[in-house]
Amino acid sequence: MTNTHEHPTESHHHDPAEAARPSRRIQHAGHESHHAHMVADFHRRFWVCFVLSVPVVALAPMIQTWLGVRDSLRFAGDSY
Repeated sequence: MTNTHEHPTESHHHDPAEAARPSRRIQHAGHESHHAHMVADFHRRFWVCFVLSVPVVALAPMIQTWLGVRDSLRFAGDSY
């Protein structure tokens, strides 16, 4: 299976004269803004997942055993 990505109406090898057109600059400005939004979204999702994973990992019996805190962190209902 080949992965081809074609743009029949637009070439990625832009003509310098065409790139100087205002409509072309606006399209690229929008693309850069979209990219910045995607990066910001990735950062936000990363930190949310990181914060939510800390208690999950901390309560994992294997991690508690590795750290030697299994018995000190026991509470009712901690084992299933």
